[in-house]
Amino acid sequence: MKTTNPTPSFRVLDVSYELISALVPVVAAVSRHDRSLRDQLRRAASSIPLNLAEGFGLEGGHKKQRFSTALGSTREVTAILEVARRWRYVSDADAAAAQSLLDSIAAMTYRLVPVALLRLSTRKPRVLGRRAMRILKPPRI
Repeated sequence: MKTTNPTPSFRVLDVSYELISALVPVVAAVSRHDRSLRDQLRRAASSIPLNLAEGFGLEGGHKKQRFSTALGSTREVTAILEVARRWRYVSDADAAAAQSLLDSIAAMTYRLVPVALLRLSTRKPRVLGRRAMRILKPPRI
């Protein structure tokens, strides 16, 4: 019997899984020098596929938030890699392999964020009541 993947193909999600595999030696190297940076790297890297998968299954504003969070985590992992490289915790080759995947993920995810925004723009604008308008009104000087 043939088993099928429960989620349709989503290229950026597949690349984010490849990133996790590519980061295994980087995490091990960083772990020998800085546990705090290792933990942050693991959390940020794990956040990428988790938020992409969640956003893929949502509609509306939450979809944009998940894709935006994944993009932010991609940038965070890029910064952590650069910090680890400059501290000489990881080699340039190990960092470059992961950075190449991060660049692909960032490019694909960046394209997903405006798509989610376009879908939101078709919604009818919400009318604010008087009380809300008073709260939003700037104070007189």
